[in-house]
Amino acid sequence: MTTDQLEFIIPASVTIFLFALFFSTLAWVRWLRYREIVALADRGITPREDLPGTASLRWGMVLTAVGIVMTLAMFPLSMDSFPRAPLGLSPILLAGLLPLAIGIALVWHYRLFAQRERRDGSAAPNAEGDQS
Repeated sequence: MTTDQLEFIIPASVTIFLFALFFSTLAWVRWLRYREIVALADRGITPREDLPGTASLRWGMVLTAVGIVMTLAMFPLSMDSFPRAPLGLSPILLAGLLPLAIGIALVWHYRLFAQRERRDGSAAPNAEGDQS
């Protein structure tokens, strides 16, 4: 094999391997959750349901943390690659700023809507109980 072929084959195979590893891990976690639900059903226990909006909060916190870490990790690279950029802000930082913005939006969505849904859902039975 020539050097040009190896320069393509090795990164491509590593990339494919990492994607396969990631998606197989997701499938394995999903299978474990399925087995847990089946085991609970065999014992007559219903699985716990999450409160409304907790997935939004969970993903928002994860994406915010990933965005902060990636932005801080890319900042020195940004300063070296684009020395004329104002304050070192370059397009390289988008790899961290995008997940940061999405994470903040998800946490904001949770703060606005999930607490309102819980408040409205819990207020309805109290109002009916007060009328009787």
